[in-house]
Amino acid sequence: MDLFRLSFDLAFPIEYTHENRPANKGWVTQGIKNSSKKMRLLNSLNKQPNLTEHTKLYIAMYKTLYKRVIREAKRRDNDNYILHAQNKSKAIWRVIHKETGKTPPQDQDIIIVKNSEEVSNPGKVAELFNSYFCEISKVLLKEKGKKGQTMGIIS
Repeated sequence: MDLFRLSFDLAFPIEYTHENRPANKGWVTQGIKNSSKKMRLLNSLNKQPNLTEHTKLYIAMYKTLYKRVIREAKRRDNDNYILHAQNKSKAIWRVIHKETGKTPPQDQDIIIVKNSEEVSNPGKVAELFNSYFCEISKVLLKEKGKKGQTMGIIS
């Protein structure tokens, strides 16, 4: 059994990976870090049986206070970010996307090939899409009319 395990470990070594975390958030202070550690301790304590009512009440009150402090710290950080931004509406939308967990759409270059020519200018691409969708209905109506005539159907 040990020979098999040794061979297995040599063939498939354990690889440790490090998850890339986002940069330190500006609203996280040392006090919040300490409170977070205490909150984790209280959450693990809360799972223990036979807690007194006083202890349960203390944990609930601390949790409420902890959430309020975090909410206030985030609010202050977001207010500061918006206050110092040059484009206020853009900053507001960035804050909204950050808080809701949505990522704003990334600018992507669209390249269309028409008549063996690559078109990458956003204005030209928009014109090509517009002309395509304006003309496609006419083409489809003509095709429908031709099919109806060959089958003896009156449109």
